[in-house]
Amino acid sequence: MKLFAFFFVISTVLSIAYSAQYSNCGSDSGTFTKISVSDCGEKEARCVLKRGTNATITIEFTSNNDVENEVMAVCHGKVGGMFVPFKLPNQNACVESGLECPLEKGKAYKYEASFPVLKIYPKLDVEVKYELKNSKKVDIICVLIPVKIV
Repeated sequence: MKLFAFFFVISTVLSIAYSAQYSNCGSDSGTFTKISVSDCGEKEARCVLKRGTNATITIEFTSNNDVENEVMAVCHGKVGGMFVPFKLPNQNACVESGLECPLEKGKAYKYEASFPVLKIYPKLDVEVKYELKNSKKVDIICVLIPVKIV
């Protein structure tokens, strides 16, 4: 039993250390359990996104409330101290993203979306704010992701 407790504590500490690069920025109606970005190493301080490629984000979360059929994906990049909107190819998170809408309180969900990292983007470090919002524009999930565009 002590051995199990030891491994449980170690795995919890390691998962917290590795997921520290993603931070909650106001998830009001949900709790994320896992965030992953394609080609982003768990130990990297910033996710490296290569221009001219596609990136994929996966957000596993539990809904804290019932949410009607409208869930919108919103993305911003913090450049020069200001959040600049980034248009996603599919802003309707209820379509072709793995979500089953409406969302039910207490149920676990997995959202997945791909988006282009265009060649015209400048090479820079940026903080990406990725949100899933309900029809009242309240954050279900809000996550900050440190990114380096190369």
